[in-house]
This record gives sequence, C-alpha cells and structure tokens, in this order.
Amino acid sequence: MSNVLVTGGTGFIGSAIVKHLAENGHRVVVLSRSNRSSTEPTIKYVTWPKNMIDAESLFESPDIIINLAGDPINKGRWTEAKKRSIIESRVQSTRNIVEYIRQANHKPQLLINASAIGYYGFSDERQFTEQDIVAPHNFLTEVSEKWEGEALQAEAFGVRLVMARFGIVLGKQGGALQPMVLPYKLFGGGKVASGKQWLSWIHIADVVSLVEHIITDSSMHGAVNFTAPNPLQMDDFGRTIGKVLRRPHWIPVPAFALRIFFGEMGDLLIKGQCVLPSVALNHGYQFQYPHAEQALADLLS
Repeated sequence: MSNVLVTGGTGFIGSAIVKHLAENGHRVVVLSRSNRSSTEPTIKYVTWPKNMIDAESLFESPDIIINLAGDPINKGRWTEAKKRSIIESRVQSTRNIVEYIRQANHKPQLLINASAIGYYGFSDERQFTEQDIVAPHNFLTEVSEKWEGEALQAEAFGVRLVMARFGIVLGKQGGALQPMVLPYKLFGGGKVASGKQWLSWIHIADVVSLVEHIITDSSMHGAVNFTAPNPLQMDDFGRTIGKVLRRPHWIPVPAFALRIFFGEMGDLLIKGQCVLPSVALNHGYQFQYPHAEQALADLLS
C-alpha cells in the first residue's frame, strides 16, 4: 500500500478520508497546524515545517498527497479580511505542497487537490460537468480558480493531478447537514429562498470511496466533480428531509432574511448549481448513495 500525506486531515472531510485510508492499509501522515498524537499505528500527525526543504524525511516520502487545507468557507461572515483568509490559506498551502514536490527527490505519483463546484458559478437552469469552463466571476469562482491555478503547477514535475471539486458533503459528524436538518426537528422546516436553487450534494461515504477509486485508477486526472448523480432543487431536498424525519415542510425562509443574517455568505443557501459527476461515472465509479432519500435515510436514522 501507499504512503499518503494529507493536509486538512483533521476536519470533517479530511478525518473521514484519513480513517478510510488507514483502514484500507495505507500509511497516513496528517499535516496539521497543531501538535497531535495518534493511537493508530498507521496514522502519524506532524506539524507544518517552517521550511519545505527539510520536509521529505518528515513526510516519509509520500506516494500520494491529498491537499484539503484552507480556512472554512461556511464559518463567519465574509468580511474582506475573511475573504482574504479563505483565498490565501488555500493558495499558500497549495503553493507549499507544490514547492515540496519540486524539491523532493522522491516525487509523489498523485496529488488530489481540493476545489469546489463554486468554480462553475450559479445557475438555476444549466447543468455543469467537468467540461464546463469557469463561469462569470463571483467570489467562489475566484477562490476555486486561484486554488486550482496553484495546483496545476504540480503537473510540471510529472505528478498526476486530480482537482476534487466538492459539492455539499453530507455526513453525521459535520458539514452542512445538521444545520439544514435542525429546523425540521423543531417542526419549522420549509422552503429556503426561491427553492429553485440546485443542491449538488454527496454522501461522505462516497467521498472516501471516490478518493480510493481515484488512487487505484491511474487514468483519472484533471477536474473530478465530487457530487452525487442526482442533484435536487432546494425545495425538493427540504421535502425529502421532511419525509425521512416525518416532519412538515411548511415554514419558508425568505432570501432577504438570509442576506441580513449571513451577508454575502448567504449566497451558499440562496443560489446553487446543478453539477453532475461525469468523470467519476465515465471511469466506472458506482455511487453507494446516488439518491438523496437513500442518503438521508442512512444519515438520519
């Protein structure tokens, strides 16, 4: 099995990937901002080095790098300082990884670098696949474009690059699901904004399995959408939550209220995009949870 270096490996998505990799025989080094210890023999935590020149022995010459590092987008209002942090944290961590690859004697075979479906921009009418180019600019397209631009530099060193464009990841341990479910548990769920905005989601189990699929299928490279094959409009997704929980879907949340409460970050709820996982499907990946009702029944049971 492989030596895998994971940055951002202590967050919701990262910790699930690390656990899966370790359970499947990979040796995992998790690059963290703080000192941590592990009780698992195949998982090791190290802090970011001050100088990437000395990193090769610290990282144990990884065969695979999975870069998930970055200031969370969905925590805190998007002030100008927050926006700079969101962009700079992603660009700098990716730049550090590429610099490590440039200097390393043992080059990794694969870099999976996180990105987001925000790359495609917002639309209530269009469907997007990996073949679509970046849409007219908003803040999220700017983040994704700069993030991917740094990652692309790794290809100059013979590394297979996959840019994992994450949709809304659903899981029990974190992510967007619990805040979406809470109003229904309180019998107050309903349509969010117009309800026509698309929600391109994916179960956390499919995230970790798709990462493994990318590792084993050496023909996969470039952008890969991490979304289930059956996105839903927000109103239908809310109705599905209500159905699974046996709760009403009746109290609407108007767009103006979301903008007052969240500011520009409210666009994450008010707007959306219909993103299909064409590359994953074309490379034979079979989703464990292709439909939202099936995924929600598993996560909310």
